Amino acid sequence: MATLTKSDYSIVLKKAKDAGELAAMAVVPEPMVVFDAHLGGAPIAGGKTYYVSSGACGFGIIRIKPANSGFAKWLKAQGIAYPDSYHGGLVFHAHPECVRGTINAQSVEINGAYAYAFAKVLRDYGISAYAETRLD
Repeated sequence: MATLTKSDYSIVLKKAKDAGELAAMAVVPEPMVVFDAHLGGAPIAGGKTYYVSSGACGFGIIRIKPANSGFAKWLKAQGIAYPDSYHGGLVFHAHPECVRGTINAQSVEINGAYAYAFAKVLRDYGISAYAETRLD
C-alpha cells in the first residue's frame, strides 16, 4: 500500500465516516426495560418502568496508535482527536450523524458498530486503529 499524504487524509476520513454511518444504520439494538428497584434488585411495587428501544447506553471510541503518526497528528490539528495519557494513542468518539434521525445516538450497539466500521477503514489504509465500546 502506498504511503498516505496529507491530501489523502480527508478522503480517508470521509470514507471511514461513511462506513461508520452504514454500519450504524444497519444495527437493530436489543431493547431493554429499566425499572425502579430495591438495593437487592427486586422491582419496587408500583414503581415506574421505562422501555428503552435503543438498548444499553454507551459510546464507541476509535483509538489510533502511535499518536505521532502523520494521520494522528492531522486529526489532532483538526480538533477531531485528542491524546489519551492513560491508555496511549490518540482517541476520538464515534458520532453517528444520521442514525434514525438523531445526532450522537446513545446506544452502545449503534456507536460500537460505527466505531468498528470506522476503524476497519483506517486499517485498510494502513493506519493502526482500533475500536472500543464502553457502557455509560
